[in-house]
Order: sequence, then structure tokens, then C-alpha cells
Amino acid sequence: MPLQKVPAGPGVYAFVIGNRVVYVGVAIGGLRRRLRCYARPGKRKTARRIRDEILKAVDRPVRAMCVQPSDTQWNGLPVNIAAGLELGLIQTYDLPWNRRHASMSVKAATVSEKAGSP
Repeated sequence: MPLQKVPAGPGVYAFVIGNRVVYVGVAIGGLRRRLRCYARPGKRKTARRIRDEILKAVDRPVRAMCVQPSDTQWNGLPVNIAAGLELGLIQTYDLPWNRRHASMSVKAATVSEKAGSP
């Protein structure tokens, strides 16, 4: 997806190869800004590692999908739904590019062919 079409605000993003989700991340400072980091990772270790994974997948297109869940409140306290969604996905699915997945994951995450991206 062209970077200009990626929402500027915060949210959760996923990298997908075929119909398999291989990585999820949260972008508190904005999706467009975060995804741009993978093109120019600088000293960011995770961005460099994920960029290297994307480059290794040269024969398989890697697409990005984004979602922007609305934050809410609980008992008057702010709740960051995006951060909770990212953690829940990592804990539930086998996401090979996520480092936290190894001891927690139980199944592969897939997306339907109808699933769109912004």
C-alpha cells in the first residue's frame, strides 16, 4: 500500500505474506510515521530486524494492513485499545516475526482474501 494512503493517526498494523499474518505492531505516534521507519530504520533495532525480514521475503509480496480502534475509558481511566489489541494478537497467534510470540502463541493468524487495507 502506498505510504500516502496509510492513516496518520495511531493504530495497529500487520505485515502479511499471502494470507498469513507474520508480524503485528502498535503505532502510538502514528501509523504512517511508524511504517516509514521500516524504510529508514536508523538505530531502531526492531525496525532494522523487520526490514531485513521484509527484504528476505523478496519473492513473496509483503503487504501491510492497518486498523485504528477507538480508545475508551474504564472507571474514568483512559484505555488504549490499540496497545491491548497488539498484545492480544501476539499472545494468541503464532506470529514468527514477533519476538514475544515464542512462549505464548497457539495458532497461525490468517486473513481472509476479502480483508482490505486502507
